[in-house]
Amino acid sequence: MLEQLESKAKSLGISKLFTEASITAKPFFESQNFIVVKQQEVERRGQKLRNVIMEKSI
Repeated sequence: MLEQLESKAKSLGISKLFTEASITAKPFFESQNFIVVKQQEVERRGQKLRNVIMEKSI
């Protein structure tokens, strides 16, 4: 699915992808050459959750 997204983005002239990845998903995105831009804490339904903003140049 990520490969298809990257292919479509390239065909549209998009040069960078971004994601807000959970701590659990972070290793997957790192394995796909995404890098951490910053860590953040968000609140959802009264719970504070940590995630990371990641990007990848394509």
